[in-house]
Amino acid sequence: MHNYRSAPSLKKALSLQQRGKLKGAAEIYREILVASPGHPEALHHLGLIAHQSGRLEEAVQLMVQSIQSDPNNASALGDLATLLRDQGRFVQAIQFYQAALALSPQNSALHCNLGVVYGALNRQDEAVACYDRAIALDPKLGAAWCNLGTVFQAQRKFDKALECFKKALALNPRASQVLANMGAVLNDTGKFADAMRFCESALKIDPNSEVALTNLGAALSNLRRVPEAIEACQRALKVNPGSHVALNNLANSLSREGKPAEAVACLRQAMELKPDYPKTYTNLGMALRELGSNVEAMTYLRKGAELDPTDPETYLSMGCVSYMTGKVTDAVAYYRKALEIKPDFVGAHSDMLFALNYVPHTPEELFAEYVRFGNQFCGPLRKLAPPHRNKPELNRRLRVGYVSGDLRNHPVANFIEPVLANHSHEAFEIFCYANSAIADAVTERLRGMAHCWRQVDALSDNELADTIRKDGIDILVDLAGHTALNRLLVFARKPAPVQVTMFGCMQTTGVTGMDYRITSEILDPTGTSEHLNTEELVRLPAGAAPFRPPADCPEVNELPAAKNGCVTFASFNNPSKVTPEVIAAWAAVLHAVPGAKMLIVGRDGDELGGALEAHGIAPERLEFLKLLPINEFLALHHRVDFALDTFPYNGGVTSFVSTWMGVPFVTVSGNDAISRVGKSVLTAAGVPQLVAKDAAEYVRKAVDAVGNLQRLAEWRKALRPHLEQWGNDGATFTAQLEQAYRDMWQRWCEEQNPVHAPVEEPLCAA
Repeated sequence: MHNYRSAPSLKKALSLQQRGKLKGAAEIYREILVASPGHPEALHHLGLIAHQSGRLEEAVQLMVQSIQSDPNNASALGDLATLLRDQGRFVQAIQFYQAALALSPQNSALHCNLGVVYGALNRQDEAVACYDRAIALDPKLGAAWCNLGTVFQAQRKFDKALECFKKALALNPRASQVLANMGAVLNDTGKFADAMRFCESALKIDPNSEVALTNLGAALSNLRRVPEAIEACQRALKVNPGSHVALNNLANSLSREGKPAEAVACLRQAMELKPDYPKTYTNLGMALRELGSNVEAMTYLRKGAELDPTDPETYLSMGCVSYMTGKVTDAVAYYRKALEIKPDFVGAHSDMLFALNYVPHTPEELFAEYVRFGNQFCGPLRKLAPPHRNKPELNRRLRVGYVSGDLRNHPVANFIEPVLANHSHEAFEIFCYANSAIADAVTERLRGMAHCWRQVDALSDNELADTIRKDGIDILVDLAGHTALNRLLVFARKPAPVQVTMFGCMQTTGVTGMDYRITSEILDPTGTSEHLNTEELVRLPAGAAPFRPPADCPEVNELPAAKNGCVTFASFNNPSKVTPEVIAAWAAVLHAVPGAKMLIVGRDGDELGGALEAHGIAPERLEFLKLLPINEFLALHHRVDFALDTFPYNGGVTSFVSTWMGVPFVTVSGNDAISRVGKSVLTAAGVPQLVAKDAAEYVRKAVDAVGNLQRLAEWRKALRPHLEQWGNDGATFTAQLEQAYRDMWQRWCEEQNPVHAPVEEPLCAA
C-alpha cells in the first residue's frame, strides 16, 4: 500500500513537470519515494524527467522499477517501450509495447508507436497493420496518418502516401513535418515545383526543420536552381551535421554544378555516418562515374543494390556504367531489372532502347521494343493533346522549333550548326529549346543564329509542351532520339502540328505523334525500312545530315606509314560500340599486317587489351588513350594511317572527322540505318569501295587498303576535297530540308478545316 498522503504531493509534482519545472518536480518525486519506497507513479515520472534531461539509461532503470512495482501500468509499459525505441533497442521495445497493448488494446497511440518500431526494423507490413488499427480506433490521430504515409513512401506507393499526408494535414494544416513529407513524395514523383512549395510552407512554420530544408534542397536541385539547393542543404547540415540525407542531397547538387570530386567527399562522409543507407552508395557510384572511375563506381552501385534491391535508380546507374565501359549486354540486363521494379520508369526504358542498338539483333526485334515504348508512354499522352490553333496557310512564314540537350560543344552541334547558319529567315522563324544547363562558346554561337532561344532544362514535360504551344510552333524538330537529355515525352504530347526527328540517333523513336524522320537513300533504302519506323521516312538527296568540321582543324599531313615504316590503325569510336565481334575482326587485321600498331581512344586498356591478347595480339602493338581535348584529338589523326569502324553500330561524327583529317576507314554495312552510317560517310568521301558486307570482307578490305601505301596516300589527300565538294557547309542540305518542311506543312494544311482561331504572338527574350 502506498501512503495516501503522497497524493497531494504527486499532484503538485505533476503540475511542475507539465510547466517544465523539472528540477522542482524531481525533488518532490524523490520525497514521495522516501516516504513510500517503490511508488510506481513517482518512479514512472522520474523516469520521464530523466528522459527529458537526456539521461536515457537512468530513465530506463527508473521505468523498469516502476513496472516492477505495478506490472499492470499500461502507461509505464508504453513509455518504457518508447525509451527503448529511442535507444535503438527495437526488439525489447516491441515486447513492452505488446505488453502495454495487452492491458490497453484500445489505445491508439500505443498501436501507432508500435508501428514506428516495426518501420524502423523494415517490417513494413506489420507497421501498416499497426497504423491501420490506430486509425480505426482514432481517425483523428494525425501521427498515425503521417507515419502510414511514410511507410507507403518507402514502398514507393506514392499515391497512397499523398492521400495519407493530405488527411494528416486536414487534421492539422500547420504540421510542418507532414508538409515536409509531402515535399519528399512530390520530389519522388517528379513534381519538383510543388515539392518546393510544400517545403517552403513547412519552413514558415519551423524554419529549422531539417527534413524540410533537405527536401527543399532536392527540389531546387531538380529545378536546376543549384546554388539555392546547395544553400538549403547546408542550412539543413547546420541544424543536424549528422544528416546523411542532407549530405546526399548536397552531393547531388554539387554534381549538377559540375563538382563531382566535392560530391564524392560529401558522400564518403555520409557513408561513415550511416553505412547501411543504400542511396549513399548509389549516389557515390554515380559521382565516381562522372569522374571516370567506372570500376570503383560499379563497386558502390553493387553495394547499393545489395542493401536495397528494390531501387530502380541503382540499376539504371549500373546500366549506365556498364554501357560506358563497353559491357552493353550487361547494361541492357540492368535496364530491364530497373523496369521490372518500376515498369513506368521512362528513363530506363529509353536508355535500354538506345543500348539495344549496340548488341546483335534483328531489326524486327528492335522495332518491337520501340513500339512497346510508344504504346506504353506516348499513346496515352497523345490522346490528351488539345487541337492545334496554328493557321493552316500554305505560304506564310513558318515557326520551326529545335529541341535538344546538345546545343553546345557536342557532336550534334556539328550537324545542327550548318542548318541554323543557312536557314532562310524570310521563310522561317527559328526557335531553339535548350535542354541542358551547360553553355559554352558553341552555345553562344548557336544562340545568335536563332530568332528565339529558350532555356528549358528546368521545365517539366507539361510546362515545355505548353510553352511550345504558346510559341505557336508549326514544325517541332527533335535532335536527340533516345540519346541523353531527350524530351521525347514532350513530343508525345503533340505540342506542334508537325513533328520531326533527325540527327541524334539514326533510328525510329517509337513516339506516337512523331510524324517524320529525316534520313537518306543510303541509310534507309526505299522499300527496306518503312515497316521498321513509326514515323514516315523523308529521304533527302543531300543525305541525313550536313557536317561542319571542328573549328581550327589542322591540315592533312603526309601518310605516317611512309616515314614510320609501319602501318598505324586506330579506333576513335565510342567504346560501347566495341563488341566481341569487332575485337575479333581487329585482331584478324593485326595478324594479317605484321608489325602494324593500333591506337584505341576512350577505352580501358586493361580490359580491351586483355581481350585482344586473348586473340594473340602482343600488348606492345596496342596504345590506349583516354578521351582527349578536341585539339589533341584532331592532332592524333596525324599519327594514323587507317581507321577501323565498329559494327553493327557504326561511328558517326568520329567517321566524318576521320575522313576530314585524311584518314579513311573500313566499315560493315548492315541491315538498318545505324549500321549504314559508315557507308554514308565513305560514299560522301569518295571511297565507297571500303564498305564491306560482313566481318570477313571487312578484314580483307582493311588488309588490302594498307597493302598499297601509294594508293593510301592518294586517298589521304583526296578525302577532304571530296567532302568539301559534297557540301559540308550545309547550304544544299538546308535548302532540301526547308523544302521538306514545306511539303510536310502543306500536307497538314490540306488535312485541316479552314476555320481556325488566331495564334497569339509570343514574347521571347533573347
